[in-house]
Amino acid sequence: MTEPLYRAIVEGFKGIFAVLGMKLDIVGEENIPLQGGAVLALNHTSYLDFALGGVPADRRGRRFVRFMAKDSVFRHPVAGPLMRGMKHIPVDRHDGSVAFETAVAAARAGELIGVFPEATMSRSLEIKELKNGAVRMAREAEVPLIPMIVFGGHRSRSDMVALHRHSRKPLASKSSAERHGKQRSD
Repeated sequence: MTEPLYRAIVEGFKGIFAVLGMKLDIVGEENIPLQGGAVLALNHTSYLDFALGGVPADRRGRRFVRFMAKDSVFRHPVAGPLMRGMKHIPVDRHDGSVAFETAVAAARAGELIGVFPEATMSRSLEIKELKNGAVRMAREAEVPLIPMIVFGGHRSRSDMVALHRHSRKPLASKSSAERHGKQRSD
């Protein structure tokens, strides 16, 4: 199936990653099926996790991942149309049953479903308590559950992205504490 919007977004992110000098180390992409559905369960530490989490599927077989995301993202004036256009799945945090059934149907139809079992972003980089929806989804859809870890997206600073033109140096910025004159406790 041709999806020009999703393909353009993927290619755009590849370009951004190249300009920023990002080197991606991907291990285990052979575990993603070339066809048929699967549930990809990823940790969540940055806004880039969607893009980074989809790279192995793209490299493996130019496949797209239908990510589940909080429904407020779908109401955003810019992100909303893009999310809907890429057929991502909105999740109502108060009643996720519709999203669950949508994801199960999509997985049964051969789609890759991206799930963040922590159900929120971890700013501490520690894995939070995992919800069981990804396991239940894979089981109900009768597709593989593939655990994934994305590490490094947090370095982009989810709360502040600095782009330096013509520079391949790592991005660095002061933490909130440093901006307010407090010592960092690494």
